Amino acid sequence: MKTNKLLLITGLVTFGLYSNAQLTLTKAGQEPVAGDVNIRQEYDTLGALPKSSGANQNWNFSGLLVTTFTSNSNYVSASVVPSSSLFPGTTLVEDLGGGSYNYWKSTSTPTTQFEFLGNYDVNPPASGFRFTTPEKLVMWPMAPGATFTNAFSGNFLGTGLSGNVNGTSTVTSSGTGTITLPGGATYANVIQLKTLQRVVSSITILGTSISYTDQVTNYRYYHASQKFPLLTAEYYISKDGTTIDTSLTIQLNKNITVGLKDVFVKENLNVYPNPAKNIVNIDLTNKNGEECRVNLFSTTGQLMKEINLGKELKIEQKINVSDLPKGIYLMTTTLGDATIQQKLIIE
Repeated sequence: MKTNKLLLITGLVTFGLYSNAQLTLTKAGQEPVAGDVNIRQEYDTLGALPKSSGANQNWNFSGLLVTTFTSNSNYVSASVVPSSSLFPGTTLVEDLGGGSYNYWKSTSTPTTQFEFLGNYDVNPPASGFRFTTPEKLVMWPMAPGATFTNAFSGNFLGTGLSGNVNGTSTVTSSGTGTITLPGGATYANVIQLKTLQRVVSSITILGTSISYTDQVTNYRYYHASQKFPLLTAEYYISKDGTTIDTSLTIQLNKNITVGLKDVFVKENLNVYPNPAKNIVNIDLTNKNGEECRVNLFSTTGQLMKEINLGKELKIEQKINVSDLPKGIYLMTTTLGDATIQQKLIIE
């Protein structure tokens, strides 16, 4: 069971050297809230990744190879996801798309921390796992050198599904330095957060019992100018007694790494009027004939409207928003692998 649960992004298209002296990670600065949108671009590598710890490091990821895979998460309040009732104490839900959700708890007891409560897929046959003793993802604040270890445990959920899951994790603010990302963006005063995790699972599916152990090493690289990690790399090993599965996943904050294509789309996208009342006009140059989609999210992160604008070379369409309540919305326009986010006000 792969349990890397926080891959969060937001930010800017950036080039050059960025410096900020603030290295401590804080609840106000880095903890997700309802309305946050997580868009990730997956990368690959032909060589070893830099992952050294300590002060004054130089992590150079410029040689990574971009893949076609992207993934989105939307953070919403627990009240808009009915299955949150299966996870007592949930304060925030991460909508992974396709009916799959992660459940989180923000708490100040016994310390100010962010806890993972489990995962559930509502599609029949609905299934998931629930931590009755939550996993602490982070304890705020995390200054360089800070570390903590915690134990977590729970059970599997679903028809014909039973079993237990338990494990331990150690989270350390393990390094500081400068990071270079694909495309040449370089950030100074970056903090590395390292998580070592071991999870033991015993599960019975329709009468068949399986036991396996997962070992995960996760590196996240933060900069004070961004709420979420610039880059996340995860090494994953799973053993079920007869086979060993290994993998490496590298994901970057898409909004700061995709570069010139996003800039081109932003410069050629016209959304008006804003504020709007009944109709929003979308004008966009689509020189490569890629599929264009528009999503409107409420301030709680709920998807309110999804529109496919097609693949015309020149997109000129009207979106009816008269059925939406007055307020502020996050408008996400996706053209191929480029994504632009902006606020839309409906009066």
